[in-house]
Amino acid sequence: MKRILKTLGFGCVAGAVLAMPIGAVADEAEGSSSAEASLDVQVLSAYVWRGQLIGEDAVLQPQFTISKNGFSISWWGNLNLTDEATGHDGEFSEHDITVAYDLACPITGADVQLGIVNYDFPNVTTETSLGNLSLVNDTREAFITYALNDVLLAPTLNLYYDFKEADGFYGSLGISHSISLAETVSLDLAASLGAASDDWGSFYFVEGTKGLTDGSVSASLPIAICSSLTITPAVSYSFLLDDAKDAVKADSSLYFGETDYVVGSIQLSYAF
Repeated sequence: MKRILKTLGFGCVAGAVLAMPIGAVADEAEGSSSAEASLDVQVLSAYVWRGQLIGEDAVLQPQFTISKNGFSISWWGNLNLTDEATGHDGEFSEHDITVAYDLACPITGADVQLGIVNYDFPNVTTETSLGNLSLVNDTREAFITYALNDVLLAPTLNLYYDFKEADGFYGSLGISHSISLAETVSLDLAASLGAASDDWGSFYFVEGTKGLTDGSVSASLPIAICSSLTITPAVSYSFLLDDAKDAVKADSSLYFGETDYVVGSIQLSYAF
């Protein structure tokens, strides 16, 4: 995996995340809000990430987040319920740590989030050019999210820059809409399109992959059990596009040779 502009990419985003809240923290010093935390536990029929089928078998994905005054830190994991990814049942194949800061855009009022996420892959090995097995390298991304939540379909733009391994950009544009079905039940619909730079696409697929890479549509049904507990069944359809789709069709060993798939899931969320 390649590296370029590592120091610049990390420094710019980390500087923004750490420096921008200083004024806000000072303003809220007299009436600082208490910390909030949430725990989400999701079971999925397969693991799909940005259109890529990472695992065909069922997985458990817990996430714990704590936030205060716009800052947040979260841990997310992928626990394999079979031996597909690591060779053993019940092992984590991925740990992600995300540090972020939320603020309102001073011009448009849009919700903006700046952050850095570290992807770690314990227990997952790959074969080297010499035929030996080695652990998959971890990688890091800086990101910015720009969400117009008060606009029709709540358009959200996400931009990620992998500054450690892929050394490239991935972006997605999503829309969503929520329909209230009852006092404690809603139907949430969403769709997104993803695109990548040449470096990012070449790293995750084959050389020369760029442009549109994937899309998805989903429907979920959040059901509030009480004020702090929600259960959410969901179904999503993900698919690869253009160069990325051609790459997987040409090499069946890449992401199991699958270019589109339906994933069912159920999530339990607790806020405290």
